[in-house]
Amino acid sequence: MQSYILPQKTKPDETELSSYLIESVRSFSDITQIPVTYLSPLGKVVQSFNADLKICNLFPVYDDIDGPCEANLMSACNFSKTLGEPYIFLCKSSLTNIIVPLLIQGECYGHFVAGPIIMGKLRESNFTKFVDLNSLTFKQLDVAKTFTKSMPTYSPGNLSKIAVMLFNAVTASLVTNSDYQQLKADCYNHVDINTGIKEAKKSKASYPYDMESDLINLTIKGNKEDATKVATELIKQLSIFESGDLQSVKSRLLWLFAIITSLSKDSTSELLDVLYTTTDIIGKLDKANNFIELQKNTIALINSITSALISKYYSGSSELIIKSIEYVTTNKSKKLSTNDTANLLHVNSSYLSTLFKKEMKVSFTDFVKAVKIEYACTLLINSTISINNIANECGYIDISYFTKVFKKVTGLTPKQYSNTFTK
Repeated sequence: MQSYILPQKTKPDETELSSYLIESVRSFSDITQIPVTYLSPLGKVVQSFNADLKICNLFPVYDDIDGPCEANLMSACNFSKTLGEPYIFLCKSSLTNIIVPLLIQGECYGHFVAGPIIMGKLRESNFTKFVDLNSLTFKQLDVAKTFTKSMPTYSPGNLSKIAVMLFNAVTASLVTNSDYQQLKADCYNHVDINTGIKEAKKSKASYPYDMESDLINLTIKGNKEDATKVATELIKQLSIFESGDLQSVKSRLLWLFAIITSLSKDSTSELLDVLYTTTDIIGKLDKANNFIELQKNTIALINSITSALISKYYSGSSELIIKSIEYVTTNKSKKLSTNDTANLLHVNSSYLSTLFKKEMKVSFTDFVKAVKIEYACTLLINSTISINNIANECGYIDISYFTKVFKKVTGLTPKQYSNTFTK
């Protein structure tokens, strides 16, 4: 089913709607007895449904392209494009209207405007505005008052339901309505940010330095799951701290990944390879148009980095081995055993041990030692932590045993290694 024929570029003010969409909107108008007007992006009337029910047609000001009604209508139309849901607004006469923009592949091709509608009941102020806007005579005002008696009247709750009906009449006629879903998500995200900004100002929230540090450490350690959670919350906190300034938040994140690059330079060349070769991901991070895109691209970059940590040790396809390596590399400070890891991954210990040796060409126990000692070497070179504390950081309580394992793996004692490689 063809839902929409794109307008020709030579006629930017004209659009050709599919018969299915036309009948959907016509049915809405006939059933509700609410007039609907389809406007081009520039405000030209393209098609009308039940135009004889539209009170605006009684007033000359409605046809004035430079008049207050036109300005108010175009302002409402432009705002509706940012919502991804029906927009209910009041016209200059304080009558209610509903707008649903026609969005296709991110571009707006026009607007369906339903109304005017009476919400609740008419007040004398409505008629006063009729007079002020149009310089009506008493006779003309009487005609307008008589006309309003035939106009549909809805409570606020029912008006919201009517708005949903119009929205569904339009979007159900399209092949996809993902444009609306994305806009709606963006809109709600901005609402969350604005709410967070207000709360932060009240509580005088501080900059999330600890969260940034956690993201760096978790990413370098290859802890994809926790790094993703921290990144999601960090972006939210940064957006609040930066008062919703997307560019400032992007700059902060790019700076964080630059730190990750620097910290990984000596110890994990694979991370450098990823950061230098995934320019597409970093480019998307920089070009993100909203916070949802920014979060998505940040997580993609974290996934690339943590996957590189795994590929450093393993290039196979066994999901069980990949999860085992992830667990070891992100828990270097713990005492790691085959049994505990197997239980965590819900597999038999003997099966894990056999599969690990087959895939990795090294036993699980020897792999754990190699990872821990590699981490110890990094700390010896890049930090001022004492050897005792490094041993604890690598999950060794007995310093003598740590020294024995370290020498077996590297051929040097921790002190000798530090003296040899520390500049």
